[in-house]
Amino acid sequence: MAAPYPLLSSESVHLWLGRPEDGAACAKALSAQELHHAAGLYFPLHRTRYVAARAALRRILGGYLDMPPGDVPLQQGPHGKPYVAAAANARAIRFNLSHSGAHMAVAVGCEHENGVDIEHIASDVNFLAIARRGFSAREYHALISHVTGERRAAFVRGWCRKEAYSKALQQGLARPLGSYEVSLGGDAQPLLLGDSADARATAEWTIRPIDALRKLGIEGALAVRRQVLQVETFELV
Repeated sequence: MAAPYPLLSSESVHLWLGRPEDGAACAKALSAQELHHAAGLYFPLHRTRYVAARAALRRILGGYLDMPPGDVPLQQGPHGKPYVAAAANARAIRFNLSHSGAHMAVAVGCEHENGVDIEHIASDVNFLAIARRGFSAREYHALISHVTGERRAAFVRGWCRKEAYSKALQQGLARPLGSYEVSLGGDAQPLLLGDSADARATAEWTIRPIDALRKLGIEGALAVRRQVLQVETFELV
């Protein structure tokens, strides 16, 4: 590494944001399983972005684990969330990644599970139909209570918060999205309003918006299983 990675403690989460660099060299850091997955993607652009994102993820994790990117032993949980193999993870690194278009976000913490989600605010999505199926009754009512011109942004805020929490829970589609509730406002606190399966969720979890991406037309959220959290943001390497 050219320089030491920033100090990471159990009290903080590091959030890496940006556009991963692509190129032929990226593929050299990937595992055979990752290359096989990339080869199965139909569109060349999706293959290029996947390879670039995985290479960037490996560079970041290699920095914290003090090992070459290609040596980072990544495994996959039962619902698809990647993690570092325990034998190489004495620091109990927890991470998650999300990408939207060419942009990517990687959350890295110690000991506490985290999830991150970023989404472009698309104009061609029937978001009200999605909200009727995936939001709770209270969330849907909060959404339609916004004036018409603000509903799409409110929907994307809520969707990112729910996705980040879902990814941190590592339960995939096993839990209906409507079984936990988030606020849809731009600055409302707390962002997690409740979880029907966990009465202590609001006391144990933190969900934060990713404000740095909004100027790019991208909404984002970070969910971490701890309170009083320090979030530090870095430019993607």
